[in-house]
Amino acid sequence: MVKHILKFIAWSRPTRRKPYAFRGTGGSPALINGLTLLGSLIDDSHAFLALEARTGEVAWQYEIGRMAVYCSPAINNGVVYFGRQGFENSQFFAFDLKNGHEKWKFPIPGIQSGATVVAAPIVTNDAVYFKSRNGKLYALDIVNGRERWSIQRGFSDNSAMVFRNNMIYICGVLLEDPEVKGALYAINAINGSEIWKFNINEGSFNQNLFSPIATEGIIYCAGGNAVFAIDMKAGRKIWQFDHTSKINSITIEDGVLYLASEDGGIYALS
Repeated sequence: MVKHILKFIAWSRPTRRKPYAFRGTGGSPALINGLTLLGSLIDDSHAFLALEARTGEVAWQYEIGRMAVYCSPAINNGVVYFGRQGFENSQFFAFDLKNGHEKWKFPIPGIQSGATVVAAPIVTNDAVYFKSRNGKLYALDIVNGRERWSIQRGFSDNSAMVFRNNMIYICGVLLEDPEVKGALYAINAINGSEIWKFNINEGSFNQNLFSPIATEGIIYCAGGNAVFAIDMKAGRKIWQFDHTSKINSITIEDGVLYLASEDGGIYALS
C-alpha cells in the first residue's frame, strides 16, 4: 500500500533543516499560477516562500527573521497578502506574486499577547481585511496599505471571517460585559461600523475556535454546547440546537449542517 501512495509524490522539500525553538510551516499553502505560497522556517530564520508547484524549486522568498507566518495568504490581481507573528508589534505585507518584491507593509501595534495574524485575510472592495491578536479588525487600501478603518471588539485571531454583501461576520468577545462569553458581530465593510451583535452566553464558549459559516440569508455559529442560526440582516436568532457535549466544529454541505462534538460523535442537522 505504501508503495502505491509514494508513486503520486511528485517532489518534497524540507522547510526546516535543523531543530529550532520556533515552528515551521504555518497556515495552509495557497496554489496559484503554478506557484505554491507558504510561510516556512529555513535554518534559523522564518521566511515566506513561493515554490514552483511542479518541481518544488524556490521561485522567490522573503526573509522575515524570528517572526513566523501563521496565516494562510490571500491573492488578488497578482498581489499576495499575509501577516506575520508579533509580540510587541507585527506587520502585514503585500507582495508582487511574480517576483516577491514588497509593495507595502503595515505595522500592527500589539496589546498584551501581541499582534499575530492567524486567520486568512479577505480581499474585496479594493481593500484587504484582516484581524489580529490585539483584538482589532482592520481594513487597508490594497494600493498603498493605508488604514481605512479599524474596530476593536476583542476579535479572535484564529477563527475565520465571512464576507457577504459588504458585511463582515466575525466572532469576538464582549469587552464591556464579562458575564457574556462571546458574540457574533456584523460589521459594515465600507466604514467599519457595528451593525449588530448576537450574544452567546454559553459558559464554555471559546471564540478562538469557532468560525461562522453562511448560506443564503443565514449565518451559523457554534458556542459551547449549542449551534445558533442567525438572520444575517437583523441579527436575530432563528433557531438554536442544544447538544449534550461541547461542539468543536461545524460545516454545511447540500443543505445539511454537520457538527463534530467532544463526545466523539458527528451529527447532521437539517
